[in-house]
Amino acid sequence: MNFDDKKIQPHEFYKAVILLSLEGVLNHNIEDIYDPQYISPPREGAIDFIKTLSQNFKLIIITTHKVKEAKKWLKDYNFLSYISQVTKTKVPSWIFIDNSCINYDGSYQRILNIINNYSLTLK
Repeated sequence: MNFDDKKIQPHEFYKAVILLSLEGVLNHNIEDIYDPQYISPPREGAIDFIKTLSQNFKLIIITTHKVKEAKKWLKDYNFLSYISQVTKTKVPSWIFIDNSCINYDGSYQRILNIINNYSLTLK
């Protein structure tokens, strides 16, 4: 995966925070299975994605696993040096990247329609 052609500009005054979900964004989520002792391997291209983002943004990982286990996973797969924080709590951020978010655009009806037609697709 090549991100070199995508220029991402840092904020003028500080590194903006991007909050990323570990489960489903950095790794493959397994449908209907949650094992607090197991975090599946990273997705292809995830480390390059994180390296690119970390050049201009402060990266915080949010996880459903224990923070200690998530940090071990991040270290084992060479992500940890690019990450500022690992948390179980949603923190203020400029952007939140998750595999199962619905973007609020002011229309509750649109959100209800999305929810009514939602199906979990794993790739």
